[in-house]
Amino acid sequence: IPVEPEEKWERDVDLAWRSRQGPKIAGQSAAADVAKVLNAPNLKSTKYPTLDKLLDASHYLDFRWRREGNAIIRI
Repeated sequence: IPVEPEEKWERDVDLAWRSRQGPKIAGQSAAADVAKVLNAPNLKSTKYPTLDKLLDASHYLDFRWRREGNAIIRI
């Protein structure tokens, strides 16, 4: 069963991460993409101050991505 995004930012983050080369994204780069999508200076200044909290808050992203060390991996 496909999981649909609940909010536009979820799809925008997914698109930003998918536009990067390869299935693995450095945590710092992934966080910068999220901050840009959410129009914030950095990830810590959003309501999702860590990538783990972001993935926990979004079933859409959690279905497509996972944390591995300091990286985000496409599933």
